[in-house]
Amino acid sequence: MIDDNIAELLHIYNQPVYIPDVSAISSLTPKGGFGKQVLVLVKENDLNASNEMLLAKMLAACQLNESDYYIISSTQDAVLPMIHRFVPETVLLFGLDLHSDTFESLKDKYKPFRFGGKKFLLCDSLTSISNAPTLKSALWTNGLKPLFNIS
Repeated sequence: MIDDNIAELLHIYNQPVYIPDVSAISSLTPKGGFGKQVLVLVKENDLNASNEMLLAKMLAACQLNESDYYIISSTQDAVLPMIHRFVPETVLLFGLDLHSDTFESLKDKYKPFRFGGKKFLLCDSLTSISNAPTLKSALWTNGLKPLFNIS
């Protein structure tokens, strides 16, 4: 009886909930390589020279070099289309959230989680992190170390 009820409901969920519009980002050329399929999305206007150096140092401490990841300056609206376009294994979001009109992630910052077969880490903006030692510590201790299995 339960199987019959489930079969009746399955057709309702046969349509995609979210179809990303990648046309706005199709000509985008990311910085770096994508050897380890790590996508780093930074809030638009937050990727300056000093923040980029901080980010490079953090990723190097995770045993990643520039050929392992893409770094892209992004708006909030472009986050899901970029994830859809590049199909990363790991996504780091700095100053951005993982949500759309139909979906909202209620995950805590600096705590890695899995969703849709991908690993995610939500963080404050790079400017906030660079100005607050406690945020740097939280990012490293609670976020990056567990995400990249660093002892």
